[in-house]
Amino acid sequence: MYAPVMAAARLVGAAAPKAARTRVARAKDCIIEKSSRLFVFIVVLNLIGVLLASIGRFPYAHKYTGALVLGNLLAAILVRNELFLRGLYLAVNTLFHFSRRWAPLRLRLALTSFLLHIGGIHSGCATSGFFWLVYRVTNILLDNPKDRDGPLVAGIIVNLTLAISIASAFPWVRSAHHNVFERHHRFVGWLGLSATWVFVILDDMFNLPEHIWNEMGLPLFKQLLRTQNFYYVIFMTILTFLPWCCVRRVKVDIEVPSTQVIVIRFARGMQQGLVSRISLGPVLEYHPFGTISEGAQADCHYMVCGARGDYTKRLMAHALATASTSGSNAASAASNRTSTSTASTAERTQAQEQSQTQAQTQTRLWTRQLKFPGVSHSTTLYRRGIRLCTGTGIGSALSVCIQNPNWYLLWLGSDQEKNFGPTISGLIHRNIAPERQTIWDSKKEGGRPDTVRLLKSIYAEWGAEVVFITSSGAREILEGCAVEGMNAFGTLEDF
Repeated sequence: MYAPVMAAARLVGAAAPKAARTRVARAKDCIIEKSSRLFVFIVVLNLIGVLLASIGRFPYAHKYTGALVLGNLLAAILVRNELFLRGLYLAVNTLFHFSRRWAPLRLRLALTSFLLHIGGIHSGCATSGFFWLVYRVTNILLDNPKDRDGPLVAGIIVNLTLAISIASAFPWVRSAHHNVFERHHRFVGWLGLSATWVFVILDDMFNLPEHIWNEMGLPLFKQLLRTQNFYYVIFMTILTFLPWCCVRRVKVDIEVPSTQVIVIRFARGMQQGLVSRISLGPVLEYHPFGTISEGAQADCHYMVCGARGDYTKRLMAHALATASTSGSNAASAASNRTSTSTASTAERTQAQEQSQTQAQTQTRLWTRQLKFPGVSHSTTLYRRGIRLCTGTGIGSALSVCIQNPNWYLLWLGSDQEKNFGPTISGLIHRNIAPERQTIWDSKKEGGRPDTVRLLKSIYAEWGAEVVFITSSGAREILEGCAVEGMNAFGTLEDF
């Protein structure tokens, strides 16, 4: 750790200059604008289309409303698909990895910002699809044709499922009630997809202007093949269920270094910046965690999970129960060996310590083998950068600094070596030179540092182009970085 960095960091709680307060306000506005820009743009554009169609100035939309409904929903599903995201990041990284020495920094920052906030397309298109479907169902209702009940009921069901899915994805619902979000967003969404199939079949078979069914007199399948809506729904279904084809129950080794953290070891190496979903069951409660690996050719990768929410506490209890069972079996075997032989006192002591330690224990977890990229996957766009994390955020940050020697690790926490165990400490000491790491132990240092001041010092010393942040107070740090003129990205809620 640099001496100037330590000196700067100990200036804890320094007040911001009065002249900087207006810049703080502008920084807040900038962050909020970036996280909502895509959402607002897409929704406003589609609402203008709905308005023009309703007053007769957009005849295509009035005639082919189904295409606009399904096109928006297809786009919403596409940008959340793991395979699409991997391809998108691969394209961006391939195009700009070798050009980072001459490509303008502003362009690379804009690309990272787009990738970080791509959730705005997901929520914007889903909301827009809902508005277009309301418009379509309203037209069916107002036109009052005979035999309209089938398309009308199916359309109302799809609208209700969309409304529930959208409401369950509000940031405050998702963060405070994750299980409510997951169950409603997933299972109600699947119900909505089924209802969409029914709606598309009935709506395409029914000619609303003429009030007749199957005007071409073709068999159902041939009639559907002639409509674009059928292909939209086909691709929506494939994209929805493709990731579930990659679900596997795999063997893992679990290390419990403390009551706050568990470290999970999986087979095979990973590229830096990938995120994996795990669960105790095959369908429910898949939670994403960053992966740590020494490279794609390594024999394993790790996850760091903190025991905070209900899910991670259950995961911790599951790990402890498994470890306890394995520990008891190991202790019994060791006790039998030592009692039936003339073992030394040192051997008996070692056997007792082994029975008391929550060592690596093997169990099985469900995971999706197709991993999706986090924003850290775009770190290859930059010549030099800083990866800031607090606590268990090390799980998302460490791979970047291990696999890329141009990145500096700044880890803030409390007694990290004890709480996170020898596995994580070993990965850091083996792969990251002392001159490109700062491990801030708040117990030893007497509290947390002035994070922005610490970052500013390292930013200048390291010659960084950008800071990536995984921290519970990411928004405040982002505002501080903006005020100090440092380019920074953090973990924010998607719109």
